[in-house]
Formats: sequence, C-alpha cells, structure tokens
Amino acid sequence: MSRPPVLVLVLVPVLGCGGARPRPASSPAAAEPAAAPAPAAASIEDQLEAVHDRSAPGRPPISDIRRDALETSATRDYSLVLHPGWCYLVVAVGESSVSDLDLFLYDPGGYKIGWDRGSDATPVVRVCTSVEGRYRLRARMYAGTGAYALRVYGERMRRSSDAAEAPIELPLRE
Repeated sequence: MSRPPVLVLVLVPVLGCGGARPRPASSPAAAEPAAAPAPAAASIEDQLEAVHDRSAPGRPPISDIRRDALETSATRDYSLVLHPGWCYLVVAVGESSVSDLDLFLYDPGGYKIGWDRGSDATPVVRVCTSVEGRYRLRARMYAGTGAYALRVYGERMRRSSDAAEAPIELPLRE
C-alpha cells in the first residue's frame, strides 16, 4: 500500500510597500456623477482554479493555496515531499503586476525535472514521480513584481486494473 503524498511548503515572509498616488483635487461644481462600479475582477484564487480547470480538470488539490510575493529576478524555494506512482500538477497565478512568473521542480538529487515553458503570469508544471523524497519547487519572478498564489494537485497514476477507482484525498502535513 502506498503512502499518501505529504506536501511541505516553506514560506519566507516578504515585506513590501506600496503607495497610492494622491488624487487631484476637484471642485464640487466640476465633479461628475459617480460611474457605476466596475465588475469585480476574479480573485487570484479564482484565477488559480480556472488555470487548474484548463490544465488538469478533476485532479484533486493536495495542498492549500499559498500566497507569496516576489520582486523582479527574485526566487523563492518550497519543499515538497512527493511519492512514486503519483502525478502532480503545480499551478501558480500572478496578480496583474506580474508579467512572467516561472516555476521549476527539482528531484531529490537536484536535477531539474519539470518547468514552465511559457512567458506569462500563469506557470504550470506537470510531473509524474518514480522516486520518493523531498523535491524543491522554485518560483522565479522573471518580469514584473508582486503577489502570486500557488497550489499543488495530484493523484495516483492509474493502471488499467484500477481505472474505476476514484481519486484519493491526500492528507498534508506542514
């Protein structure tokens, strides 16, 4: 019987500052009627789930959604314990100020085994593992700056003998 995968993400707090530009003063006589509020943009979590649904619909999440932020050219490493016989999907989504966010996955020996090949703010990495161990996930802000969210999805590889089996929910430990 295989052990359920355990995912460990190590986060380092990032401090940032943001400032808003002051609004120009206007006289009450020149004020225009307030416009109808713009429709609410999808939250970063909703965007993350939309990318997952396009990339691997039905693959269950095995981690919570993790939020973080990076400056241009900065990296952040996460530690994941992955198990043989499982296929994983790692999805991240950057906020509107993020132009190109990349993900790289390294096996326990330090070899790069999966990476995002796009140059956008929605990296996706797919990998099926054959070795149990601690894997390193690296997020790199190639262009832009700001917040992003990521989540790991996974399920046991199916063999023809267990094709009718439902996906397994995986417990996580941090």
